[in-house]
Amino acid sequence: MVRRTEVIRNDIIFGRSRKLSDEIDTKQLLFAGIMTAEKFLDSRASVVYNTWGKTVSGKIVFFAGNESGASTHSLPVVTLNGVDDSYPPQRKSLMMLKYMYDNFIDDYEWFMRCDDDVYVRTDKLEELLRGFDSSKELFIGQAGQGLPSERGQLGLGPNDNFCMGGPGIIMSRSVLKKLAPHLEYCLKNLVSSHEDVEVGRCVRKHVGVTCTWAFEMQWLFYHNQSKMNAFHWDLDTKAVQNAITLHPIKNPAYMYRIHTHFLAQKILALQQSSTMKSNTLRNLKKLTQATLSRTEVTKLTSKKDLHHKVPLNVTLHWELFSPKKLYSISSTPTLPIQYSIKRSVNIVLRKALADINLEARKVVFRELLLSRVNLGYIRLAPTKGLQYIFDFRMMMLQHIGFNRRKLPINVQYQAHVQQSFGNLIYTSRRIDLAKLPFVNIILPLAGRLEAFKRFLANFETAVLITNEKVKLLIMYFPNVSSDKEHKIILESYRKMYSNFDVIWQTVKGQFSRGKALQLGVAQFSADSLLFFCDVDLAFDVEFLNRCRVNTVKRKRVYYPMVFSQFNQTISLTQNHRESLEHMKREGAFKHENLQSDHGFWRRYGFGIVCVYGEDVAKVGGFDLTIKGWGLEDVKLYEQFLANGRYDIVRTPDPGLVHIYHMSSCSPDLEPLRLQSCKNSALSQLANAGSLVNYMTKKGYL
Repeated sequence: MVRRTEVIRNDIIFGRSRKLSDEIDTKQLLFAGIMTAEKFLDSRASVVYNTWGKTVSGKIVFFAGNESGASTHSLPVVTLNGVDDSYPPQRKSLMMLKYMYDNFIDDYEWFMRCDDDVYVRTDKLEELLRGFDSSKELFIGQAGQGLPSERGQLGLGPNDNFCMGGPGIIMSRSVLKKLAPHLEYCLKNLVSSHEDVEVGRCVRKHVGVTCTWAFEMQWLFYHNQSKMNAFHWDLDTKAVQNAITLHPIKNPAYMYRIHTHFLAQKILALQQSSTMKSNTLRNLKKLTQATLSRTEVTKLTSKKDLHHKVPLNVTLHWELFSPKKLYSISSTPTLPIQYSIKRSVNIVLRKALADINLEARKVVFRELLLSRVNLGYIRLAPTKGLQYIFDFRMMMLQHIGFNRRKLPINVQYQAHVQQSFGNLIYTSRRIDLAKLPFVNIILPLAGRLEAFKRFLANFETAVLITNEKVKLLIMYFPNVSSDKEHKIILESYRKMYSNFDVIWQTVKGQFSRGKALQLGVAQFSADSLLFFCDVDLAFDVEFLNRCRVNTVKRKRVYYPMVFSQFNQTISLTQNHRESLEHMKREGAFKHENLQSDHGFWRRYGFGIVCVYGEDVAKVGGFDLTIKGWGLEDVKLYEQFLANGRYDIVRTPDPGLVHIYHMSSCSPDLEPLRLQSCKNSALSQLANAGSLVNYMTKKGYL
């Protein structure tokens, strides 16, 4: 590998070597020694090797005690003689450095010592090390002087320090050459129980250098103070973005998470570079095809153009947002910004600021600081991706006067940003229609005889006549109302249809939907597909198929939005009502015939769900302490969200219609739930236009 070409200048030409062998450097960049132990070889060490260890510009080797039997392991592991895996690992650390010197001192420019719970961004590390001369005595890392309670007990002088071992230590070949003859002496003269302190003391005493005091090293060699919870949350932070090494990562799963995060960033950077190069090539093609006038040249698109292939004869609406509000034409005029949108905007804004500063440093030779985000715009361009416009104020520190006083200067910016779509990624699974599972419907019920008759009539059309693979479990509360007539009607259907698979189960006490569903779940096996239903719900065959396909055990739960009918007396004309009743009598009711004056999608209803019994148990089931109207379904939904392992399919389903009925709210409910109950009942009356027409006809307006 040829070392970077140096510029020949008259003032240094005679200082260069005249030997070709000195001009050609065959050394690799980095030897990374990872201290580990036998118990971590199959977990932390393996993850390190399979993530950032694959991209080291040089060699990576794991070091363990000689009792581990690591020589048979598939990883590149060295067992050190006379070294065990006990803590603190002073002997392991110093003997590892000796091994590096004995075997590789002439093969590498830099030598790194780190633990098996650190992630290294090898591209940034290479960029850093390429800027230094390994023939000089350089001891690189995050400098430390020990805890305040330990000051004066670590054998360090008042101005001495050490490189903290957690985020990693790097020493030049020159340092290791001078240090190696003294490692045995340092090992015999330990002062503290901290191996990184002892390495630092040894380097200071025998090489004469200390760890880099540069303030930036605490960012580059980053140690997260939250320890066991480090890097469990948002990775799109300034600290993570600036870091070269990240420590500590105790759970191997989070090492993979961080690795995936940085790979995704590289992919986005490549996509951005590809887009800009494509725009440049497009302009070059135009320039080579014909001689363009000055006016035509000015019309060439910038290499950063966001609007290429976006139709100019179609208006794609923008949504405006401020730091706290979102203004949209597709929903309520103003909404609080949801966490997912806020996080997305912050990620994009942070990257935009980084690009702005990259250009600013080339022009004004200083960094701009974000002062305030005034507002922004966001829209989805279907062929391109998400597009943003940011209107923000930035501050630049200008040095003035003889004393170089810093004067803040505000600069207004408007940034256009596009977050492009990535390459198509898909997974597929074959659906065998002959092997689709039974849908086990659980129906809580108390009284409601007429609604029950309507439910069975719909059940007959959707299930019995079509011979669908469906089982019905009715959980009835006889203490609320007698079940005599219900059983008579049920028996009549049993006699008509031999394929009617139904179970009648009684539940003691007052009506509780959560209790009924929880007891119903217990009636089925863990691998049974369950459909939590209501007596006022009408469904069709297509919905049953969507229930089967959209629900995957241990992976996916189907939460359809139900179309909720308005009060037909208010919302429909007399002709509409008669036509609808005729369709119901003829069994020709079409669920897809949904209109805004007939009803609305229940965006905030979570009671109807398709889920496997095993998954209900995994998230803890229903909260049986909730009494009366509402909340038990919302709690279950929140449990699935909090679990973090389920893909929740939330979509309007035209095969589900909630038939309107008068609702009453118990005055015994707590104030908040009572108000929610009343609001829900009122929302089902009619839309605004129908209410105005109704009140006008009645003479109220």
